[in-house]
Amino acid sequence: MRYFAPTSLLRNASEIAAKRSGENWIDPLVFDRYGSGPLDTPRNRETLLYGMVRTLDQACFDSVAVLGQRLRGEGKRLMVASTPLNPAWKAEGDPQGRTVAEFNQRMEAALAPSGGTFWDGDAAQVVGPEAFFDAIHLRWSAARTYSDALAEALKLGSVAPPRPTLLSEQRAPEEGAPFPGAGERRRGERRQT
Repeated sequence: MRYFAPTSLLRNASEIAAKRSGENWIDPLVFDRYGSGPLDTPRNRETLLYGMVRTLDQACFDSVAVLGQRLRGEGKRLMVASTPLNPAWKAEGDPQGRTVAEFNQRMEAALAPSGGTFWDGDAAQVVGPEAFFDAIHLRWSAARTYSDALAEALKLGSVAPPRPTLLSEQRAPEEGAPFPGAGERRRGERRQT
């Protein structure tokens, strides 16, 4: 009962039919054949809705660092990408860009010990202001643009997929050894053309 919220339950129950039919265009529960729920409307929210984050929780960065180290121990590398932010929202809540800069710096610091990768999807400026539904949500029409830029930035798909490794063959890389990543090939792999 700790997280039970009767008011929220009743509100959600009263709105579910409109969400499933698509009549509720702000929060639809209409799925495509892939099970995703694209936000496909020419309209905008009347407001940016979300307030700017004022303080960053160190526990989040600590968790990223722990995950990165665990993956490193498994012979993998953690890749983190941030999403674009609505320029109007940043101008209103973080005009000097201090919070966003602090987030980026702390994320890079959290990933550094494990050799993880961070891509600043906001600084990449791959979408314009018209791509946003509110402060942070992208329209479906912009999702492909962002995904393509992310794949290019992380060089996803540029290296042939590695052959499956048997559990008995897995080992963590030596301390300081680079992980095979974008631009590097494992022995026996060929670059796809």
